[in-house]
Amino acid sequence: MQKSNDIEEANYRDGDNLLLLYTLTKNEFGSQYDVTLNFQVYPDGYDNGEVTIIIDRCASDELVRYHLSQEAPQLPDLEIGENDVITIYVNNNGYVYVGGIWQVGTAPDSELFVLNNICDAGIDLIEVFEVLSVEELGLVEEAISQAETCLKNRFSSCVFLSCREVGENSPEISHQSASIGEDTRSKDHQWQMFWNCFFSKLPWVRCRVLVSYHPQTTGTPFSVEIVEKRTWEP
Repeated sequence: MQKSNDIEEANYRDGDNLLLLYTLTKNEFGSQYDVTLNFQVYPDGYDNGEVTIIIDRCASDELVRYHLSQEAPQLPDLEIGENDVITIYVNNNGYVYVGGIWQVGTAPDSELFVLNNICDAGIDLIEVFEVLSVEELGLVEEAISQAETCLKNRFSSCVFLSCREVGENSPEISHQSASIGEDTRSKDHQWQMFWNCFFSKLPWVRCRVLVSYHPQTTGTPFSVEIVEKRTWEP
């Protein structure tokens, strides 16, 4: 049985994972490539231009490289063939700290195309029916800003690490079918975030923060709660 402190460590590691959403659509018969892929990186604490996606086209040995950033979180549609290999990684100061390899294939006993995981570390790749809209991304950015304001009132400075929506409106749940046209700001939302926070002297603190959004609340619809703090030293 996994010990409780091991579970806590796993939760903290998961909090650092990069979340990538993607759609995968089978192309019409006769198309040059089998599927169309669309990637979108969820708002995160990575530096601009650090998320790299490389397509290795097995039929032509061609390598195509793309980059995602906070200014450009979504790529144009990518046409990809069966057996093509996708490598995704994030580097920081010259060091790769998360990454993975996937290959386009078909599901067992099915003609549906899938991304088969070869290996990965620190990346959550989640297939959705549609990626987040500009409005949804904007609401996430507002939630991050609310958390930053709260933390800067308690600490000398803070560094944003990661963000993930939790609950029934998380992308892996709410984006598994076509949108019914409901305004995202009319629904409740909650995000879990991780921040490194600093005082003027050691130790430093890693905070797990919950930001809630309740549109029916009088006044500001956002609330911020620090639910866990863990001290650390470099």
